[in-house]
Amino acid sequence: MTLRLVIDLGMWPYHSPREKELLLKQLEMSVGESRRHGPGVTLDITSVPEELLPTLQRFNLSGEILKTQATYPDMVLLDPHAEETLNRVEPGTAYIIGGIVDKSRRIRTRSLWYDVPRMSLKLKGSVIGVPDRINILVGILCENHSGLFMEEAIMKNMTRREKSERVRMELDRGHSLTKISQLLNLSVSELERIIQR
Repeated sequence: MTLRLVIDLGMWPYHSPREKELLLKQLEMSVGESRRHGPGVTLDITSVPEELLPTLQRFNLSGEILKTQATYPDMVLLDPHAEETLNRVEPGTAYIIGGIVDKSRRIRTRSLWYDVPRMSLKLKGSVIGVPDRINILVGILCENHSGLFMEEAIMKNMTRREKSERVRMELDRGHSLTKISQLLNLSVSELERIIQR
């Protein structure tokens, strides 16, 4: 069954020019990521401002470009502040990702006014270390749809920065490198390299 992903650009006006540039780059990479996973993935972009229509039409999406918010029978909004954890994507559900690149942390996913269930991606019960780039989130959801466990998909897509944040958190919790190695499926030598950076 098809996985439907939706990137909502309702917060576009609140981005700085540099953030808008980064957001467009992430959108383009998201299209590539969804295509890499084949015809079983549909990617829609919604709440698109008029000024972006020509640019997005060149992206050759697998889904639709809509000026309005998404309206599907079953939707979930990914929100890092949500209590409930998304452990597996379900066929027939549309997963909404906020089109937000916020370097100063002033724009929040909760600002999107969708009245739908909100869920977060978590790694061992925490959002620390979970990637937040749109294209990486698309990749994680696609890999889960292809059969990879959600936490495995998250760990596979973590950047150095995210691994470092997570290792620091685990060290602060008092865990040994051996325990962290088991938790994050990383070798102790890789953890030592991450700590030294």
